[in-house]
Amino acid sequence: MSTCYVIDTNVIAVAAGAASHVSEECIRNAQEFLFKVRNKGVVVLDYARKILEEYHRQLKDGQPTLGHEFFIHLVNNVGNPDVVSLVAVEHLKASPWTQPFPDEDCFEKFDRSDRKFLAAALLMTSQSRDVAIVNATDSDWAEIAACLEPHSIRLIELC
Repeated sequence: MSTCYVIDTNVIAVAAGAASHVSEECIRNAQEFLFKVRNKGVVVLDYARKILEEYHRQLKDGQPTLGHEFFIHLVNNVGNPDVVSLVAVEHLKASPWTQPFPDEDCFEKFDRSDRKFLAAALLMTSQSRDVAIVNATDSDWAEIAACLEPHSIRLIELC
């Protein structure tokens, strides 16, 4: 069974050229990763499409980029399980994106805006799928990398 990728929004933004604070190598890594996954890979999204909405907000109008193409690829393939795996991340108003979310000290200070990605990855591992979270620029993922291992979640750092 192939790896399912939970892709942080920063990867899309970097590949689209929307992150001015990164190196050319980082941009190239993000673009190459999206190209690879687009051709052969499964991306994890939520049924409510909150992750897709966040991707869309990061894309600037104007010249289409690989980030735009990847976003369109996901939208066009939401119903194709060979491309997109959908999970039911529960959005809670009192504590956004925390279901499922591990009740562990190492996740206590984890960025609330990124919890939806962790919840999606946890749902995939509960289905006995090989899961990797992909990050380009957020330092908070590296801070919890050791906490991901017991949950069988790999972290791929592109930059």
